[in-house]
Amino acid sequence: HIIRVMEQAVEDEPYVKLFKASDVDGNGKIDLVELICLFKAIDDSIPVDMITKVFYIADTDKNGYLDFEEFKDLFKEIMGGLKK
Repeated sequence: HIIRVMEQAVEDEPYVKLFKASDVDGNGKIDLVELICLFKAIDDSIPVDMITKVFYIADTDKNGYLDFEEFKDLFKEIMGGLKK
């Protein structure tokens, strides 16, 4: 069990770093403005309306924020799509 926990921590590390860097106000969650800033930093040509749609799809509990798991799931999906 401890090995799986350690493997998960290593697997999550890049997402943790990106999450922390994106959480500008330090409240432990990503709001729409923070996600827009992140996407625009990656590629300024991404339309805000597209980022907004992605945000609301990723916000699975519909609380208006992305917690770490929602954020990680979103970026795993994006990275998976880029590999195809």
